[in-house]
Amino acid sequence: MPSDQQSTVTSGSIYDPSRSSTYQEMTGFNFSLGYADGSGASGPAAMDTVNIGGATVPNMPFGVCSDLRYGGGGSGSRDTDGPVGLGFGVENSIRPTPQCTFMECLEPYVPEPVFSTAFKTNNSGFIDFGYADSAAYTGNLTTIPIANTSSGNEGQWVYQGAQFGSGGQVFSAAAIDLDFDSGTSSLSVSADIASAYFGLIEGSSNSSGSWQYPCGSTLPDLDFIFNSANSGPNTVTIPGANLKNGDASTGDCGTWMNVVTGRGNAGIPFYISKYMIWNQSVPTLSFADQVN
Repeated sequence: MPSDQQSTVTSGSIYDPSRSSTYQEMTGFNFSLGYADGSGASGPAAMDTVNIGGATVPNMPFGVCSDLRYGGGGSGSRDTDGPVGLGFGVENSIRPTPQCTFMECLEPYVPEPVFSTAFKTNNSGFIDFGYADSAAYTGNLTTIPIANTSSGNEGQWVYQGAQFGSGGQVFSAAAIDLDFDSGTSSLSVSADIASAYFGLIEGSSNSSGSWQYPCGSTLPDLDFIFNSANSGPNTVTIPGANLKNGDASTGDCGTWMNVVTGRGNAGIPFYISKYMIWNQSVPTLSFADQVN
């Protein structure tokens, strides 16, 4: 599970407009985006045929990166060709007029207005564009409404009013809005939720919102409770092992649970357990346990 600050050797492809017969310049258009860890990208905008794993969009508007920064305050790098925004179009960073995102541009060419994800820890995860693979998950799907037009959540995959618990017991902590951002590593929750969870682990300690626990302890499973789910079970569980950060057997260990004020984030600990179906046409998110 990579840290937001991780740097690795870059070996992604570099787009060269001069080698494309379908390249079209978008005169006067550019893009710029940035993230809290210093990552970001900027440059002119253009149109071309974009193919991601066989999902193809002709004449798609996109940013041609003249400046691409990753992690470590912007000084790091990763093995990638560049970021793909899979939020809603209101968040598109092309200016002066925002354009369709990859998924929005793809919708006319695929059976369903969805993309599906199965992230894993062994670099074998995948994204299905335009359909959901029923063979990739087991059990009943839980479907939740997404408040992508609510104040402060515009363009985001946000569920309002998530509660948490463990072992069938609901924590007394207040519910929070939960962002499903596939680019975020850690699960982020309120201080009260974190305190309730680590209170289940003898020997845990809190230092300014950073919780640690005895490395030899077993982390309890974590329940996500979606009381306004459209269908399926409203309690969804992830293994406590998904929160484990490191393999030390002695001393104190940290986890992939962070404390935040305001909106939380489901993070990789949730995504690596679930096959997830992201529906942009009728803003909903569905998920069930991954096969294997």
